[in-house]
Amino acid sequence: MWSDDEEELLDGVEDDDEPPSWSPTTRFVAAILLAAVMASYVYLFPTLFDALLGWTQSSTLIDNTITRGNVTVAFTDRVQDDLQEMYGEFPDEETALCLYGYRDNTTYHVNNFTQPTVYSASYSHVRHAPCPSSTLIVFHTHPQRQCLPSSTDRESLRDVQERSEDTIMLIMCAPSEFTVVHDPDSAI
Repeated sequence: MWSDDEEELLDGVEDDDEPPSWSPTTRFVAAILLAAVMASYVYLFPTLFDALLGWTQSSTLIDNTITRGNVTVAFTDRVQDDLQEMYGEFPDEETALCLYGYRDNTTYHVNNFTQPTVYSASYSHVRHAPCPSSTLIVFHTHPQRQCLPSSTDRESLRDVQERSEDTIMLIMCAPSEFTVVHDPDSAI
């Protein structure tokens, strides 16, 4: 089977024994770690990805002002303080407000708000009565820094804009982080 030259080369080379196998404990630990990695990919990756994407699309409140693209939202001190206080009071559920003021070109000046009747609220959803047609901005919170608007948020804005096309949506996703949604069909 081997030529004489090959046999000569193989002289002195010992046959290797079976490769060492892992102990049952090592295999068990490796299986648990592999399962944890797979579970984190399935359950955490979409949430983490959405959080990171939302964070890139949100704007930080600076001097009572939020700017995103060509849209600016300016709050009075009182409104800003009240929004931040409200966010702290309801850290684990969404809340909704109707913001009022006036629009000057692409700047929305907010000087007052009301809370619509809330029918239900949870970590990921708030169901409330519609804001009046005089509403400048439809506002709600997203807990835990989830800044992306949901498909429900986009549909709600689309419905509001059928009555008042200049109305925008503002999502507060941290005490000083906001997402401005002015086009419900944009890819953000």
